[in-house]
Amino acid sequence: MGVLGAAAAAGGIGLIGVIIIIALYFIPTIVATSRKVTNAGSVFVINFLLGWTLVGWAVALAMAVKSKTPQVVVVQSPIPLPGCVKSGTGLLPGQQFCSNCGAPRSSAN
Repeated sequence: MGVLGAAAAAGGIGLIGVIIIIALYFIPTIVATSRKVTNAGSVFVINFLLGWTLVGWAVALAMAVKSKTPQVVVVQSPIPLPGCVKSGTGLLPGQQFCSNCGAPRSSAN
C-alpha cells in the first residue's frame, strides 16, 4: 500500500500542478472577465488560440487591462437655454460667445 499511496499522492500533486498551469495560462481571460471589459470574448479567443506564443498571451493581457472607455452621459436641461441671435445655438450659463458663429452674447440673454 505504500507504493500505491505514494503514486496517488504524486498524481494529486500533478493534478493540482496542471490546474495551476491552466489558471496561469488563462490569466488574461480571468482579468478581462473580472474587470468586465467589453472585449472579453476577444481576449478569450486570442488567449486560447495564441496564448502559447507568449506574444499572444501578452497581447491578450494588454487587451484585458486596457482602460475602459468612459461612457458619456448626456443630460438634457428641462429649462431651455438662451440661444444665439445669429445661429440659434444654445448658450451655456456664463458663455460669452457663440461656439458656432462667434457672435457675442446679447445683454438680454
